[in-house]
Amino acid sequence: MTDDRWRMTESTRRLAVPDGRRAAVVIFIVLSAIYALTLAPGLTWWDAGELALAADGFGIPHPPGTPLFVALARSWHLLMPGVPTVLATNVLSAVASAAACALLGAWLAWSLGDARAGMVAGIATGAMTSVWRNATETEVYALVLLAVALVLVAADAAGRSRDARWRLLAVYTLALGYTLHPGVLVVTPAALVLAWPVARPALPHAGATRARTAWWREALAAAALALLALTALAMLWLRARHDPWLNQGNPASLGAFGDVVARAQYGGGGVWPRQSAWWAQLGMVVQYLDWQFALGASPGTVPTWPRALLSVLFLAVLGAGARWHWRRDRRTAVAAGTLLAVGTLGAAFVLNFRTGWSFSLGHLLDGAVREARERDYFFSFGFAACGLWYGLGVRALASRFDASRVRLGRALLVAGVLAPVLLNWRATTRRGADAALPREFAARVLRDLPPNAVFVATGDNELYPLWYVQGAEGLRPDVLVVAEPLLTTAWYRAELARRSGFLFGDAWRGASQMRALVVAQAAERGRPVYEAVYADGHVLARLWSRGSGLVGGHAEPFSRVVAALLLEDRVVRAVGGGQ
Repeated sequence: MTDDRWRMTESTRRLAVPDGRRAAVVIFIVLSAIYALTLAPGLTWWDAGELALAADGFGIPHPPGTPLFVALARSWHLLMPGVPTVLATNVLSAVASAAACALLGAWLAWSLGDARAGMVAGIATGAMTSVWRNATETEVYALVLLAVALVLVAADAAGRSRDARWRLLAVYTLALGYTLHPGVLVVTPAALVLAWPVARPALPHAGATRARTAWWREALAAAALALLALTALAMLWLRARHDPWLNQGNPASLGAFGDVVARAQYGGGGVWPRQSAWWAQLGMVVQYLDWQFALGASPGTVPTWPRALLSVLFLAVLGAGARWHWRRDRRTAVAAGTLLAVGTLGAAFVLNFRTGWSFSLGHLLDGAVREARERDYFFSFGFAACGLWYGLGVRALASRFDASRVRLGRALLVAGVLAPVLLNWRATTRRGADAALPREFAARVLRDLPPNAVFVATGDNELYPLWYVQGAEGLRPDVLVVAEPLLTTAWYRAELARRSGFLFGDAWRGASQMRALVVAQAAERGRPVYEAVYADGHVLARLWSRGSGLVGGHAEPFSRVVAALLLEDRVVRAVGGGQ
């Protein structure tokens, strides 16, 4: 068998059929419509304001800095003149997520020779809660999912064709994805499964020698391409030297650059010792999985019987899809299973999170050291694989009627793909009554503060919306917003000294002493100091006791607090300083 004949396998022939193209177009159109109807119209809570601000001024967000995301988001915004930055970057997330799911669905359609299977799998993937919520706000993980899809397709083509160019493309895309966010590495084991050749033809001695030489050449080319892709990280150093408005980590020196890329700001805990009991970390993954299919049935963090039953049904269909996939194409089935396992259990082991905000006892004050918010988005790539197998399960069930009762099979396909969309809509849409709260809160805080005030922000939700409104919209530049959690870092203390003249010294002195320094130095400058009225957390604790929760990074109790405060006209309170 010659090398050319060996390459023309049945699976390779399937790549030429239009199944993948049809699946991709349908998936992209359907998900684009869903995301457009649920897209955030402006600012959202948590990191979205910071990432949008980075795109607006080509700044540097929190470590790892995500330089390629900032460059792409900045370029995308420039292509949409007149559109507010945060709306443009929200649209970018939607387009990237729809494209990623379209590519994943096309990949399955190609490998299985079944356009319907690819369509249903791709749409179901985009309807998983964590994937969907990343798609409707400014979020780096939407673009990372697109990078994951590109790596899988390139690796699969490499394995089927044994063409070195596809392997090199997979390596380059993976390295480039790293400059988006290190989370792209979760796809590496699945890519290795796909890139492994489908078969190995026997070669004579001379052919084996040539093969070894070609292997070394390819390895050198792969290393060169990876290094070329990683040069995108240099944007951090280049931009930091210009000290943009948003300059987290200030990677202007080699040491600071390394700290930002390595996320040194968050500590290097590693995988051991465990920050929570193993059963708690496993339980958090199960809890987040319970949110993926029918969160709208009971939008809360604590499982309920109706939602639990729907989740069990979802897992049963998922299992059927995994079995159906295995029988038709074991290579891609193993790859999807690897992505699912590494993206959930593997991520839980490596990331080593503390106990989730809502896990276990169901209230804030149980004495456990908890994460600042729910971290389900870190597992979104594994949950995307869950969506793929659920979609294939729907296709497997519908295929039983293909020969005898075609209409019933098609109806089952439609119902199966609509189920997660309808069941998740209420919990994932960002078009609700509180959609405008983040910006309204930020604008109210800044408007209510006296001239040259200092506002002490105690968390991301008080910080990033204010930063965006100040930096991107130019509202109240006279107000100094101090990020109290960042005072633990030397670079932020140096930034405050450089930009505002507030001096904190080289060493961390504890939160109370640092706050006292803020108040004392503000008093010397005649600048009053304010903070949010709920900074002590009692309001959040009371709301939690009434059954509220945090879901998918969306601060439900925080939104209720903000809404109540805006109605009561109480947002900030004075804590000291000058008059």
